[in-house]
Amino acid sequence: MELSKQFWFPGGVLLLGVAGLQLWAAGLSATEPFLTVFFLLALAVGAVLGWMYNRSRPVAALVVLGLAAWLLPALYANAANGAPIWRLQILALLLPFNLILFSLLPDQGLRARTTLLSASALAVQAVVLALLRGKAVSWTVLQLGRAPLPPRWFGWSWAGQPTLLAFGVAAILLAGLFLWRRRPTDRGLFWALTAALVGIHAVHSSRVAMLYFGSGALILAVSLIEHAHAMAYVDALTNIPNRRALDEFLPQLHKRFSLAMVDVDHFKTFNDKHGHDAGDQVLRKVASHLATVSGGRVFRYGGEEFSIVFPGRSCKEAQPHLEALRARIEDAGFRLRGRFRPKRKPPERRSRPRGGAKLHVTVSIGVAEVGEKFDSPQAVIQAADRALYRAKEEGRNQVWFAS
Repeated sequence: MELSKQFWFPGGVLLLGVAGLQLWAAGLSATEPFLTVFFLLALAVGAVLGWMYNRSRPVAALVVLGLAAWLLPALYANAANGAPIWRLQILALLLPFNLILFSLLPDQGLRARTTLLSASALAVQAVVLALLRGKAVSWTVLQLGRAPLPPRWFGWSWAGQPTLLAFGVAAILLAGLFLWRRRPTDRGLFWALTAALVGIHAVHSSRVAMLYFGSGALILAVSLIEHAHAMAYVDALTNIPNRRALDEFLPQLHKRFSLAMVDVDHFKTFNDKHGHDAGDQVLRKVASHLATVSGGRVFRYGGEEFSIVFPGRSCKEAQPHLEALRARIEDAGFRLRGRFRPKRKPPERRSRPRGGAKLHVTVSIGVAEVGEKFDSPQAVIQAADRALYRAKEEGRNQVWFAS
């Protein structure tokens, strides 16, 4: 349910709203004078945000959407007057190709080599398209006219089957990238691609085409805002909310809540012995276990410390969940991932016994709850922290309650 919400919101909801506006003739007529302004404003906002946050992929996608909105309606109008349609077809085909290209390239900033590669790819496409002549045009027209699937399935579209199939493959790849990486910009590219697919079928009206291409640009701008929010409130190493998110979440809990401070035992010794890369692996592993705790919200407090907040629950009610969590981390063990070891084991090796020493990681936990004795979020945090250090003094790998 949560994943579905993450996927549909906000890009899918925004695009559905735009489709509703188009279907509502009165609303579209009322907004038609402002569609050009909306399109240019969406492009400008997206470009400024991309520059501010140094994101090359959304900026490159915005360039493609801008070119599509400018060129496709004009080429469609020329085709309606008898001009060859192959340029229109090939530009529509290049839309999903470029969006996939930008999604696969690493986003290393606007001044990185990948940005130059994106710009070069667009320039090469423009030059090749301008220089196509004679037999090359005939061959291109032949390829664009191929119909491997039954033509009746695609009678609703002026675009050829290669173009529509390219959109389908691109949509699957972008959805897969989002499910794998969970990045707002991947989701933004998916919904921008969907907006572009609708936009190429609205090129009979340049204003309506601008509505959809502008929506794609707006979706990319919103994904950049989400990216900025994630940078501010999500820990980059463990991918869970950070201390700033915790500080803003606790004052919203007006009712009873309990809070647990969790610390990885002997973490400094582990870091000194195995190195910081191994320490990062331990923190990610522990965070993945903490994120499964029932009824609690997990935050990285700092260093090797984490916080778990149980809204509406007392220490006694949180205790069984924390004890189960502590035992699960202890039993799971940990094997260091080599520097060049793949993140996922190849299928043919999964049945083989794993070599190497199994390292044991444990955590100590201190818990406190809001009440007469600890009447503020800061007091609860301090009490849970004192209980945590008491758990360490008493031998570690245990849950201790504030008194």
